[in-house]
This record gives sequence, C-alpha cells and structure tokens, in this order.
Amino acid sequence: MAKPRPTTYGGSNPQDAILLTAAEVTKLFRISIATLYNLMGRDQDPLPSFKVPGVGRRYRRADVDAWFARQAQDVTGQSAAA
Repeated sequence: MAKPRPTTYGGSNPQDAILLTAAEVTKLFRISIATLYNLMGRDQDPLPSFKVPGVGRRYRRADVDAWFARQAQDVTGQSAAA
C-alpha cells in the first residue's frame, strides 16, 4: 500500500504549503497525541494549528518547524540553526 502524502494548499513556497495531521506531527516529532494537545492548549506560545470544517485540525509544516525551533532556542538560549 502506498504511503499517504501530506496535504498541500496553494502557496509560493512548496515547503510552506505542506499540511500535516495530528498523527503526522506526533510521528515526525516523536511525541504522544496527549503532548500535542497540551502544546496546542498552552497559554503562552501555543503550537499553531487550524480547524478544517468536516476534516479536523491541520498543522502547517513550516509553522510547526518554526515553533519547535523557538522552543529549542528558549531551552538552550541559542539559535536552533547554530
């Protein structure tokens, strides 16, 4: 069976156009679904997502990558790219 490909939406940068499901985010970052929902519900700097009517929550890959990079920077005090 073929591996499902991430959903995309129109955008100028193809990497910015990738939409992930909750299951894809949990696999990508090796976190549990409970942790994902806790990160989304934080008062300060929650993990960005949006609801697609009739489909469920989706996460823009670029937003998720940027969010995790900010969290790593906050913990280490250094840029994640450094």
